[in-house]
Parts: sequence; C-alpha cells; structure tokens
Amino acid sequence: MAPDPAPARELAAHAWQQAHATRVGPFASDGFRLGGPPAPVRVDFEDGSVVLGPPPAEQPVAVVTAHDVELAHHGQRYVFTRPDAASDHGAVAGDGSVVAPMPGTVLDVRVAEGDHVAAGDVLGVVEAMKMELALKAPYDGVVTAVAAVAGDQVALGAPLFTVSEAEEVAQRSSEVEEVAQRSSEVEEVAQRPSRDPSRDPSRDPSRDRSEP
Repeated sequence: MAPDPAPARELAAHAWQQAHATRVGPFASDGFRLGGPPAPVRVDFEDGSVVLGPPPAEQPVAVVTAHDVELAHHGQRYVFTRPDAASDHGAVAGDGSVVAPMPGTVLDVRVAEGDHVAAGDVLGVVEAMKMELALKAPYDGVVTAVAAVAGDQVALGAPLFTVSEAEEVAQRSSEVEEVAQRSSEVEEVAQRPSRDPSRDPSRDPSRDRSEP
C-alpha cells in the first residue's frame, strides 16, 4: 500500500513558499486583505492544495524549482508539480461552465440554482492575489449548478457555476415531464382491478356447457 503523500505535500508547500514567497511590498505573500482578516496562504500542486499552517520544526532537504518540489520523506521520494498558470484552464467553449480563473477565496455567491441570468450577469466573486474577480454568465440562460460557497478556498480551474441555455433547460423539463406522464399511466394500468370473465354480463353462460 502506497504511503499517504499528504504529510510530504505539506512539507513541499512550506519549502516552495519559503523559496518563492514575496517578503515585502504590496504583493507580499502574507494573506493581507483590504477591509478583512488575512486570507489563508495556500500553495497549489497538481495533485492537491495545502493551506499553510505553522512551519515544520525540521524542514527536509528538498530541491525546489519554479515548477516543482522534490523531497524525501520517511524514505519515500516525492515530486510535487505546480500547476501551469499559462496553460488553458478554462471550460470548453459553449458548455456553460464557469470556473475559478485563479486559486483564491470565494467572496460572494449571487445566484442560486434555477435563477435566470443574462449574458454578463455576475454569478459570484473570487478573491485572488488581493484582486476581486467577477465571475459572469457566458450567455443568457438558467443556472443549473452552483458549487461555489462563500468563504471556501478554490483551486485553479475548479468548476463553480454552470449555466445552461433556456431552450436546453426547457427541453430537459419536457423530457422529464413526458417520462413522468408515462410512468403515471403505467402505474394507473397496473392498479386497475383484473376483470373476471365469469361476471361479464355480455357473456352467454350456455356456451360454457358441453353438449351431450
């Protein structure tokens, strides 16, 4: 059974932060937020994210680059790779998904499932690198999924909202209603009492008698 990589990932996150954090200036990596408490400092890797707590008592020997961290922990070698910020993390065009453009914190959720929205309406707000990023509806439609929760930390590319075109939602509703109608008809037929031929007033009992 493979060892749990979580403890090593946490050590790698501290090592990367120590090597690359901005110490001073307006972009210092200290979680400062205007008008709010400091945000947790988070380091993202391709296989998971770490919210930094107190630094470890002993930092293992690690090879840290801009793209990954390699270290040994309890005799096991680990390599944790940072996500490529230059790659395309957007949703497939036209699928209606609205994803986190950067790792950050969900500040506000302004819609709920079933809400009708117009193209450009703000669905929610994510704070990343001390900037507030508005997440907007890609087109007119209906909100069919809301995964964002105010206060949650989200990773780069995490799906937060889904907007479906109104015609697509109407078609789905029509299909669901049609299936429900058919189920109701089948259930109604199944609950009807069975017919007893012997009690059929139109039947001639004499036909059941055998001739001598």
